[in-house]
Amino acid sequence: MLGRLSFAAVCMLLGPGPIRAQAEVVPDRLLEGRVVDLLGDAIPAANVRLRILGQERGRTATDAQGFYRVRVRGGDAGELEFSAPGKVGQVVVLAQQEAATRRICLEDGARLSGRVTDAPGRPANGAVVVVYASNFSAQCVCDAQGNFELPAVPLRLCHVRVWAAEGVLDRAVRVLGDTRCELTLPEQSRAARRVQVVGMPKGVQGAHVQLLAYDQALQKAAGHIALGPDGSASFVATDTSLVQVVVPGFVVKPRGFLIDRGPGSMLKFRVSPEPAGSENPVAFVRGSLRDDADQPVAGQQLVVEDLSQVRLGSCVVGHDGAFAVPVQGSVDRPLRIGLRCGEWRVQSEVGNLARGHTWTRVWNSGAGKLDVLVERACGLHAELRGANGESLPFAHVAIAPTLELRRPVLLMAADRLGRIEVAGLPVDDYLVVVTGDDGSVAVGTFEGRPGVKGSPVRWQRSAGGTLEGRLTDPQGRGVPGVDLCLASPGMRDGGDASQGALDAKVTTDRLGRFRWRGCTAGQWTIVATKDHRLGEAVGEVVAGRTTFVPLSYAEALPAAEVAEGLAAPPPNGR
Repeated sequence: MLGRLSFAAVCMLLGPGPIRAQAEVVPDRLLEGRVVDLLGDAIPAANVRLRILGQERGRTATDAQGFYRVRVRGGDAGELEFSAPGKVGQVVVLAQQEAATRRICLEDGARLSGRVTDAPGRPANGAVVVVYASNFSAQCVCDAQGNFELPAVPLRLCHVRVWAAEGVLDRAVRVLGDTRCELTLPEQSRAARRVQVVGMPKGVQGAHVQLLAYDQALQKAAGHIALGPDGSASFVATDTSLVQVVVPGFVVKPRGFLIDRGPGSMLKFRVSPEPAGSENPVAFVRGSLRDDADQPVAGQQLVVEDLSQVRLGSCVVGHDGAFAVPVQGSVDRPLRIGLRCGEWRVQSEVGNLARGHTWTRVWNSGAGKLDVLVERACGLHAELRGANGESLPFAHVAIAPTLELRRPVLLMAADRLGRIEVAGLPVDDYLVVVTGDDGSVAVGTFEGRPGVKGSPVRWQRSAGGTLEGRLTDPQGRGVPGVDLCLASPGMRDGGDASQGALDAKVTTDRLGRFRWRGCTAGQWTIVATKDHRLGEAVGEVVAGRTTFVPLSYAEALPAAEVAEGLAAPPPNGR
């Protein structure tokens, strides 16, 4: 399912200002973790590459247990790239204050290739093919014969979109192995929308149209469309979209148009004759930090990021709760504000804790100040032990409020010594469920206290079994890439904290197999999260044993599922 962007109301007035920001001093970090497959088994010799500003700055490989370790200079923001033969690679965006421990799961992958032609059968030279599946997104360009190839896409039901001058085509393709698609563009192209910028300055580099759409993951070049020298550009709106124009160093009005898909009138923007600032203008994200009693909260460290987790700036909140985060370039866009975990946390959705900060998303219009509400926070510190008393390195940890067990606030991994340390949780009573790679399970509870970083955990039990199975079609073939939900005993009846009542999410591998180690004893229910052709199945888990549960489809599973190309609706752009 494609993630949906929320179009929030525009905020208030921001003023640019030419100040010099002081660089934040951050110590070096040792990033480590474990790389596993969909069954939870270690992937030895997986490649781990560190990239800073697109350049490789470090490389290592996982050991026999799937462990890796990479040292990063503290001030660097970049990416960790994980890859292994037969698996879909994964890229993790790094930022300052990045969490040191990660558990990386690499899905099984296969090659997706094919040929794109227009309606008369001519090759679509230069057409862009975008593939989206779950958290995976990739694109490539067709060659002169219309051929394309993506070497590793997930074994899942994938959404494939072709962008070409002749039109736009959407198909759904279930990838069961190496798959080839023959794609033919529709006879009639969808009408393109046009943008015209009045007063376009000469010689400006990087001027472009930025498209923010509900189907952002399927946009060509992430919705980035270059403006021509005459200030014009064209695009096809495939869903509700926000259209903005960026001309570096200049003010563009209006700030944007919200349009629906389909044809419509030309969108006109105007560039002011006066530049917005210097060659690299500095703008400010301004606002105030206040608690429930409307009192200012001072001395907190704030950071501002764009939606792709690129850090734009940081500051320390003043004594009156006011903040002004200097940001290079425009701040007239969706942003994320993060509060470093400590005594306070940002009031936001339940799962807003990540990378040592609590986050809230804002729509910053450059038109005023932001009110960021905060509340007291709590945390915990614990050393994890299995039933045999040994530590649980890189164990899977789920933390949820005891009264809202269906909404875990945090999924994380223990460190190499089996330790966890969490700050920035909402004040509440919590359940902690720890599952180790050896099948150990530890269940504990703790009472979160305001301002206390290390609330003690009361461990209740350390015993568990393994639940595994295989999903097949009517011909007995394994079905890969299906997401399953494993509901623990008591969860469907409201949950029982004493039984570690949390859901586990698993995905079938290339042979249709699934596995979850560390299940508490009792009846577990298995359902497909997105595929209604599967009914429920129940497995009785016994501590120290493995329970096998077979699953099967009631009807044949097509190798390819085709969706009709989206038809252009009547004109309704605005």
